[in-house]
Amino acid sequence: MKYQGVELSQNEARALESIGIKISLRKKLYSSKGIIIKNGHIVQLSVENGENANLESEELSHLTYLNFLDLSENYLDRLPEWIQELKELKDLRLNNNILTQLPEWIGNLKELEALSLIGNRLTSLPQSLANLKKLKTLRLDNNHIKKFPLVLNDLRENGLEYIYLDENPLNSLSGISRKHLAFFTNLILSSEFEDNDSGYPIQQDYLTFPFSKEGRNLMTDAICEPNSSKKYDRLFDFYNNNDK
Repeated sequence: MKYQGVELSQNEARALESIGIKISLRKKLYSSKGIIIKNGHIVQLSVENGENANLESEELSHLTYLNFLDLSENYLDRLPEWIQELKELKDLRLNNNILTQLPEWIGNLKELEALSLIGNRLTSLPQSLANLKKLKTLRLDNNHIKKFPLVLNDLRENGLEYIYLDENPLNSLSGISRKHLAFFTNLILSSEFEDNDSGYPIQQDYLTFPFSKEGRNLMTDAICEPNSSKKYDRLFDFYNNNDK
């Protein structure tokens, strides 16, 4: 993508230079892959597989007009602190890094609408995610999450529309709010569940979500109690029966 000598502020120019993007002496950017500029400010930045990029540079906190940031495939084991200064950020992609946890300040990115964390090593989510009132899409595919994160109920309450949990070793449904059961049963999952601590004794063989490549459809296939021949047409019927 080429630019006709787009002039940048001194701070934004220094920020790009800190990750190895060369700027002219007159603080002009002529061409660079992964950058979109609007009204003289950088609004989108992709630094995928940035082997020589210094992603810890505090200079990057000056990119305050960013609404899209992609730092996928950079071997990040923690989020750079400067990201919390990006108050206009709407779309954050951190796929295929080695993140084991998210910082509490992630909840300060109030404009965030999409967060993608595919292919990391997350085992849980911070409760501060509930502060992301505008979040519509959350991708957690291929992580190490074993127990349904409670904060997902809060996010759904806020208006979360899409959540992906494929290829996680989930083994408990105890965190799912019954209020949002219908929504979460439309998740795309490839792992089977066995809920041992929720008080709802559902057999593993019968418990997978719709669109799973293996197992049964939670919404339409019969659910049965362990050591019982009694079956329910849907999971909702199982819950309702056990509430009586």
